[in-house]
Amino acid sequence: MRRVFPVLFALSVVLLASSPLWAAAAPSDTLSYNNSRYGFSLALPKGDWKRTEAANGDGCVFTQASIEVRAYGTRSYVVQNQDMEDARAHLRVLFAKIEHEDVDRLRHFFRIVGRDSQGQLLCVLCYFGQDAANIATISGKQQFLSTFEETVLCIQRSFRPGF
Repeated sequence: MRRVFPVLFALSVVLLASSPLWAAAAPSDTLSYNNSRYGFSLALPKGDWKRTEAANGDGCVFTQASIEVRAYGTRSYVVQNQDMEDARAHLRVLFAKIEHEDVDRLRHFFRIVGRDSQGQLLCVLCYFGQDAANIATISGKQQFLSTFEETVLCIQRSFRPGF
């Protein structure tokens, strides 16, 4: 059974990598999140999500079963005169192993898919604007691969930056 998971994850990476970086809005049967401080929005698949808002308005953490989504904005890269490549390099350290990475420089967006140091599935989506970066990190356990895929695809299709 252990050998099946790497194969399934490899297929998942192919599915996620083949989906467009900028797609149509998510279906109506989703849970919407709007960040008024940074002006971005995204949607999650409907489900029993526990939602924890940051007191300062930077973002929100959603958890369900063994999936966690962190959606937040930050001005720290801009304040430090860093560009999208600096942000990408900074966020790459979250990964122990990167399976797929792509960048859309025209839309100032990048996506990284892989595993963290505990072996959990991990995906980072980031829109890098003039004023702030809008970031979503999705992590989950291998046993919940289909839920992880569904969550990543839903967020990716619905993520609208605030710039």
